[in-house]
Amino acid sequence: MESIPIGTSLQLKYLYLEDCRELSSIGGSHALSSMQYVYISHCLKLQEVEQPFRWDLLSLLAINGRAGNEQT
Repeated sequence: MESIPIGTSLQLKYLYLEDCRELSSIGGSHALSSMQYVYISHCLKLQEVEQPFRWDLLSLLAINGRAGNEQT
């Protein structure tokens, strides 16, 4: 597989890609921001994100929520 068209038509929450040697496109890094968890590593032809790439929205929300509570 060379391309995964990740867009608004797919409602993915989790994406784990590892060692996908022929994958060259995921439709742009902006497509990943709506997901809860993303991990991409060792996809040699994929240049859209720096690897290893990890996006964990739940952890980011917890950190931001905790930081916001400390300031009030």
